[in-house]
Amino acid sequence: MTAATAGPVEEFATGLRTTRVRRTPDGRHEWWHGPGTGRHDPPAAPLAPAVPAHTAGARLVVPRPVEGGLAYLADGPYSAAAWLRDPRPAVRLLLAHALAGAGEALRDLHARAVPDGAGVPPALARLRSFLDRGAEGGVAGPHTPRTASSAP
Repeated sequence: MTAATAGPVEEFATGLRTTRVRRTPDGRHEWWHGPGTGRHDPPAAPLAPAVPAHTAGARLVVPRPVEGGLAYLADGPYSAAAWLRDPRPAVRLLLAHALAGAGEALRDLHARAVPDGAGVPPALARLRSFLDRGAEGGVAGPHTPRTASSAP
């Protein structure tokens, strides 16, 4: 991992995650994700070693543990979500191509067997819990199992 230079180019946070983007000496950008204010445990990437070096479509970049969080190198300081706001047709075309490549790479990755010992990722467990309890926390959500009716 290339060491990032001084202060972040961008920094933002939620209760669960803090993100910092720093320029590296070679002109790339290090994206670092660490715990947010409502979370004390650092994020983990237990399945990163299972990601193949080559996939169809885009190259998948897996994070590495760095300073109590996870970091990875990218060519720029902007996320795909930031580029979605750009109205220029050429940018939209490039983004569509990049996202299609990412989708192809993820399809390739998900066609492989799940590694032994892989659990449910925490983000999916939180989403399922939210859906099961409903938005207000006490009302049954759309994925709460319902009892089967014996009526015809």
